[in-house]
Amino acid sequence: MAIRNFLKDWGLESKAKILCSATNCSNTGRINSAVIFLKQYVDREMEYFPSRHQVYEKVLRSVFKHGLPQVTISPDVVFFSENIRENRNNLE
Repeated sequence: MAIRNFLKDWGLESKAKILCSATNCSNTGRINSAVIFLKQYVDREMEYFPSRHQVYEKVLRSVFKHGLPQVTISPDVVFFSENIRENRNNLE
């Protein structure tokens, strides 16, 4: 409701083209979510983008999956310790 009221108060209903939000169920559920509600309110299709931290999470997951093929529970992860050791004089 708050987003709908904001769009209406500022006269942006016809100008908004992209929805960006967290990807939790209350925002992105397929039946009763904020994204569905807003698309129905503006009565047209809108592009949906997940929020920045959700995109970073997926990118970071891929980096770890391909850069660290072994799974470890040790706090001494070679990938980090070697890079930090080699570059410690450059750290501020």
